Amino acid sequence: MKEIVFNDGRNLEIQSVESREGKLYVRVILTTSEQLKALFGDEFATRKMTLYENHKEQEAFENYNKLSYLKEEAGGIWEVEMLQIEKEDAVKIAELTMQLQETNRQITDLQLAVCELYEGMGV
Repeated sequence: MKEIVFNDGRNLEIQSVESREGKLYVRVILTTSEQLKALFGDEFATRKMTLYENHKEQEAFENYNKLSYLKEEAGGIWEVEMLQIEKEDAVKIAELTMQLQETNRQITDLQLAVCELYEGMGV
C-alpha cells in the first residue's frame, strides 16, 4: 500500500508517484476530482508531501505547491500534476547576498596579494 501524507496530516492512498523536471505526477483511484482539488489545491498541505510504502517512509516531496492539472483516465484513474515552486524570494535574496559577500572578500584578498607583489618588486 502506498500513501502520501500531506504537510497538514491528511493522507491519500495512491497508485504511484513520480517526480521529474520540477513536476510531480501522482496517480490515484477511488476518489473524486473535488477531493483531489481540495487536497492538491491547498498550498499549506502540499508544501511537504511524504510518500509511505507499507507504512515506511520512502521519499519526501517539497514545494510542489501549484496544481497544474487533474486528468481522468480510463477505469477511474486520476493523474495529478503538481509544479514545484521555486524558493521564496527572501531565501533567494539571502543566498545571493551571501554569494556577493564571499565574492567581495575574494576580490579584496586578490587586491591585497597584488599589492604585496608590487611591494616585493619595489614598484
